[in-house]
Amino acid sequence: PDAMTACSTNQSIYIQAMRGIEPVGEPECVSTTQANDTHPRFISATKLAYCAMLEPGYEAAAVRIKVYDMETRQTKLYLEHFERSVDSFVPVSETRLMFLAEDFAHMSLYELDLTKDHVLQLTRGRTYLSFAVSGSGRILARLEALNAPAECVSLEDITPFEPNFSWSEETSAERVRYYTHFGQ
Repeated sequence: PDAMTACSTNQSIYIQAMRGIEPVGEPECVSTTQANDTHPRFISATKLAYCAMLEPGYEAAAVRIKVYDMETRQTKLYLEHFERSVDSFVPVSETRLMFLAEDFAHMSLYELDLTKDHVLQLTRGRTYLSFAVSGSGRILARLEALNAPAECVSLEDITPFEPNFSWSEETSAERVRYYTHFGQ
């Protein structure tokens, strides 16, 4: 929406009512700041979650999650004081999201309970580049290492734990099941 897009870090989220393929009315801007808002995903028929930066013009600002309620027209901010920046997220249910965030040279998987605004860490010490959650709850991911190409895996037997923001060489105990073997 900024006139000088070359100088702006602003992207906004809009909702457009539709009747078939025809728009109905004007698009509604749901972004609450002039900072960067991206990656909208519906988490229910009336709630939209998206990644949000809080400071306009600051490209290195931490990415948080916001949820817009289309019925109340209210937006709620999550992870405001979380010590990591959200890379990407996947809605698991209307009250649960999973997200990736950098964690000491790796990308770890976290779970956000929207009802309690509480985060649990699911992985540590590995680099998951992307992930998806099946309807049955199975987590499929792309696992990468410095000494091997990315592999397609599923994560099993995950034991969530409180996030640890101190350096450690520990690797979480999830069982990794490989579907590809490019590096072997």
